[in-house]
Amino acid sequence: MKNVRSLLLAFIIGLASLTPVVSMAQTIMNASAAMPMAVDGEVRKVDLTVGKIAIKHGMQDAEMPGMTMTYPVKDKALLSKFKAGDKVHFTLSHEDGTMLVTNIQLAK
Repeated sequence: MKNVRSLLLAFIIGLASLTPVVSMAQTIMNASAAMPMAVDGEVRKVDLTVGKIAIKHGMQDAEMPGMTMTYPVKDKALLSKFKAGDKVHFTLSHEDGTMLVTNIQLAK
């Protein structure tokens, strides 16, 4: 029983020592998530009524593989110039826990 207690105590101390490391990693991840991200992609669908655009994009980083996603747009007026098939360069930002397109233009 004494060995079990010793092992349990060692385990708890080990977990407690990881708390600052986990906290620092979470802070770094939260800061990077808040940073705007420049992305290239292809428009799949535009929904002017709800202010959303579906875009197929390639892999951006380890946290964002290539996929097709529908994003809300900060300013619905931005969408009026785009149609399915357009190649675009756009900026994604995190606002209130949501990824949203804050800028978009035709790719050159």
